[in-house]
Amino acid sequence: MPLVHKNVTKAYKKTNKNVPNVITSVDKKVAEKLGLDDRIEVSANGDSFITMKDHKPDFLNNPACRLINPNKSDIGIISKQILDHITKNVSYTTQVNQWKSTSNVIQWFKAIPEKTIQPNQSMPSSPSTCATSICQSQSSSL
Repeated sequence: MPLVHKNVTKAYKKTNKNVPNVITSVDKKVAEKLGLDDRIEVSANGDSFITMKDHKPDFLNNPACRLINPNKSDIGIISKQILDHITKNVSYTTQVNQWKSTSNVIQWFKAIPEKTIQPNQSMPSSPSTCATSICQSQSSSL
């Protein structure tokens, strides 16, 4: 079996020519429903190609390659949008602090009026370390 055929059929199977159009239309409907249609491009058809894994041991006797498919859609943006919505709802419902950046943690830490360290805790090296240890101690007491 030729090298290219072996690697293509490992991950993909043949289908009729209408399936990519159906997938593209479904992706477009989902993007419109979530309000992301202005940020997600419709998948353009392009040829796939392979790269040789020439760094693998025994390459000369057992060549291997990686299939590169440029036709992947931007569905990851949609997944992120859905997860952000779920995370926001859970954080609001449970009233738990959840930060998305280090700067937000440092800002929160600086706003604490009295920063007390328990006798069995050592002084943290940075505000983000302290915030992490405070959160861990609060979550363990729940």
